Amino acid sequence: MSNRFEEQPPDSNSDAGIDQTDDHIVDSVDTLESLIERSNFYNIPELQDAATAIIDGLIAPDTNDSQLKLAWIEYAKLIEGIVEANKDRIAYARAQIEAIIHKALIFQSAGNLLRYLEELDRAEVYAHNEGIDEISTIINNKIKNTLEPLAMSSEVLVLRLRGCISEVNRDFLRDLIEAGDDFEDMLNHAYGMILEDGGDPDVVFAELGII
Repeated sequence: MSNRFEEQPPDSNSDAGIDQTDDHIVDSVDTLESLIERSNFYNIPELQDAATAIIDGLIAPDTNDSQLKLAWIEYAKLIEGIVEANKDRIAYARAQIEAIIHKALIFQSAGNLLRYLEELDRAEVYAHNEGIDEISTIINNKIKNTLEPLAMSSEVLVLRLRGCISEVNRDFLRDLIEAGDDFEDMLNHAYGMILEDGGDPDVVFAELGII
């Protein structure tokens, strides 16, 4: 299966994480794609193989759950090792963000657009909380542009409520979706949460095209 994880960029001997020889990496990137190209996560054949195994498992209709779980475990070990190699706090934070983006790309390659966006959402929140505003902006723009044409659903609603309600409340809504609450339930919960966070639900819903 051909995908970005099988591609071998030049100079595969770089250190793990964002290229630490450039302290101003974000000055030279302005899209998620350019950020990805600067990441050294994609220079590691073992990680590419682990990601490809997961993608194949997610796509195959007869996937063995145990094998897919083992593939995820192997992938997680490799990712953790790469991230932990970064001792500087900022380098570590940027490597964590890259790791989440790398996971997002697995779901994108497997055709799961919503899960791809949810992982990017996690990466953006992490970048924002760490004060890495340039990377936060890059990821935020990608999410916004990808969300634009999607039909409204419970999952899309939670993504589009970014900045309208707290992250704690958005996580709570995701838990409710997993528990089986439907879209009408999500709207009711979101309405109260927007009020709780000091916003005007009618204005927010109108901007989202819900009412």
